[in-house]
Amino acid sequence: MITIGRKDGNIEKLSLANITQKTKGFPTHTVIGGEFAVAPDGDNVALKTLLGSCVALMFYDRKKKIKAMNHFLLPDTNDNSNDMKYGLYSVEAMLNEMYKIGCLKSDIVAKISGGADIMNLNLKNSIGSRNVEFVIVFCRKEGFRIIYEHVRVELGSLILLADNFV
Repeated sequence: MITIGRKDGNIEKLSLANITQKTKGFPTHTVIGGEFAVAPDGDNVALKTLLGSCVALMFYDRKKKIKAMNHFLLPDTNDNSNDMKYGLYSVEAMLNEMYKIGCLKSDIVAKISGGADIMNLNLKNSIGSRNVEFVIVFCRKEGFRIIYEHVRVELGSLILLADNFV
């Protein structure tokens, strides 16, 4: 059973029986823009997403063996929107789901991917750069150790998060 945070802010449980896609032998759920997913390693389900200037922040609780991935489009909003396309709301909602199943902040590490400069403009204030900066600042402020970064590349990235996160 995996937990999915949908674009509209709804949170739902998805049975493994409903996952028909496979990647590298794993049943796979695709996390689309404005969504997140939380899954235990024991279910042997992979999470994947395709990124351009968007960012995926992936968390892993090393003790509980729970992984999570989001895919957000923009770092934050001024109107306190409960929309998963915004990094701040998406990350907080994803973490809340992890905490509900017993994950502890002290056991969680992070990986970051995305934030591409697909227009190759090398702008410091591009959407991709702002998304990456948001994640780095958020993790630093909240005390999450970033163990891997694949960010600010020229092309998009296909990300696959399977078991054995670290």
